[in-house]
Amino acid sequence: MRFIKYPTIKQWGIFLFDFATRGVNPRLRPKGRAAPLPFGYPIAVCPQQAAGDGFIKIAVMLAALSSLPATAGDIMVLGLFKDKAVVNINGKQRSLAPGQTSPEGVTLISASSNGAVLEVDGRRRSYALGNQVNTQFAAPKHTAFQVYPNSAGMYTTVGSINGLPVNFLVDTGATFIAMNANEAKRLGLSYRLDGQRTVVSTASGMAEAFMIKLAKVKVGEIELRDVDAAVIVGDSPTEVLLGMSFLGKLEIQHKEKVMELRKKN
Repeated sequence: MRFIKYPTIKQWGIFLFDFATRGVNPRLRPKGRAAPLPFGYPIAVCPQQAAGDGFIKIAVMLAALSSLPATAGDIMVLGLFKDKAVVNINGKQRSLAPGQTSPEGVTLISASSNGAVLEVDGRRRSYALGNQVNTQFAAPKHTAFQVYPNSAGMYTTVGSINGLPVNFLVDTGATFIAMNANEAKRLGLSYRLDGQRTVVSTASGMAEAFMIKLAKVKVGEIELRDVDAAVIVGDSPTEVLLGMSFLGKLEIQHKEKVMELRKKN
């Protein structure tokens, strides 16, 4: 990790006072007063200092930056750590790990002491520490998806796995998304090579299965990534079971006979 000199508490005090009273315009600053520190003053976390003076200074910076007003569509990187970033999005502070998406739809791609790469509306951009950028992005719509029972009273719907169409049977009693081996082959899943062999309990008894990760599962406008699934050797189940590895990340409501799925905030 690259080690960077920390600003002193006195320097931060001068910066906060000048910003609160006169902003950052040097012409309004009395003679002899030190220039305020720029927003983009870089910091990095040193494990040996994390519990001491360095951590306090990081906290001071986060408090100062997070107190600044944010307008609609604003993104500001408040803190950078190894494989982690603290980001202010529309006035809300979010701690993100690589691959994690905030409720506002901002995904952290990577983070280092030099900056963070964020993906917004499908576009990736590098953000330096403390730089405030107005992206004018639209927050994702948390549209509810409704599932209706069939003639047998079972809730079925059409969705997709890795972009390929799938007929799902909604099953809150299933721990994972589950499918038979033939369906896995149709979807191009190399479950024997990439999966972990196990044994699962089915309606017909114990069966050999392989645990895998599905890159993308979508139902309506609800899309989740890296979803756990089980490929069961044999012909069962005849339909792909939409289990709790997907449903557990959603809000489920019943309105009369209609099942309503909504992504959690």
